[in-house]
Amino acid sequence: MKKYFAEFIGTLALILVGCGAIVIGGFGGAFPVGILPIALAFGLTVTAMAYAIGPLSGAHINPAVTVGMWVAGRINPAEAVGYIIAQLIGGIAGAGVLVLILKGKLQGYDIAAGGLGRPAGGPAISAATAWAPPSSPSSSPPCCSSSSSSARPARRAPHRSPGSRSG
Repeated sequence: MKKYFAEFIGTLALILVGCGAIVIGGFGGAFPVGILPIALAFGLTVTAMAYAIGPLSGAHINPAVTVGMWVAGRINPAEAVGYIIAQLIGGIAGAGVLVLILKGKLQGYDIAAGGLGRPAGGPAISAATAWAPPSSPSSSPPCCSSSSSSARPARRAPHRSPGSRSG
């Protein structure tokens, strides 16, 4: 039971600190500058959790890591299910604590407008729009367009020195 509680706490901390760094830090307007503090928030949280809960549970802190450990045969399926449930509940709890913190800001916080850990500045992407094919060929980026004539440079004949023979 200790290992499941450890995974719960680790995932709660990761979501709270990492997503909190995105939301409170105002990621979006200062794109290049805003990456370092967010990366440090996530990285240092994972490092702290590895030291704090690693001896108890292995500090997976992420269902994808747990699935990887299960596929590799390092944990049994029943243990993996327990870890994943604890991680999902921990993530929801971390987001809930973050919402409570954000609601206490003096100027208020609108989750619908600001999101919860989603970088600001761009439109929200739904699953339908993320996987939908482009509506027209002109809407795809140049690197992915079907016409390759402008994407490739013209092929040149190899350079030969004046004294070389071909043959």
